[in-house]
Amino acid sequence: MAVREADSRLATALRYARAVQLGGTGRFTTRSGHDTCFHALADVVAIAERHPQIAAITMIRRDGQALLRHETGGLGRASWALAAERLRPYMARFSASTRRCAVCSRSTGPNWTTSPLSPGP
Repeated sequence: MAVREADSRLATALRYARAVQLGGTGRFTTRSGHDTCFHALADVVAIAERHPQIAAITMIRRDGQALLRHETGGLGRASWALAAERLRPYMARFSASTRRCAVCSRSTGPNWTTSPLSPGP
C-alpha cells in the first residue's frame, strides 16, 4: 500500500481509537514499530521488483485506488509509484481525518505524543 508516512500513522491511531470507541481493546502500534515497518516497505518493494518468482506487484493507495501494476521487466516502476505517492500533496480530506482522529483519541486513550508505549518525536 502506497501512503504518506503521516497518513499511515494517522490511520493506525484512528483504527485504534475506533476499536476502543466501539468497546474493543484496539491494537496500538508504537511510533517506532510503525516507522520500522513503514521505512522497510521501500526495500521490500525494490527486492520484489527484481525477484524472479514474483510476476507482478500492484501498488494501491489507501483509498483503494490502484496506482500501478508492475509486471516482470518494468524494473523500478513499483518503487517509483511508492515514492511518488508518499510525496503526493495533501488534500482537504486529510484535515477532516485529522480532526476526527483528534476528537476520538481524546476520549479513548494513548496517542502518538503521550503514550508511554510510544517514544517521543
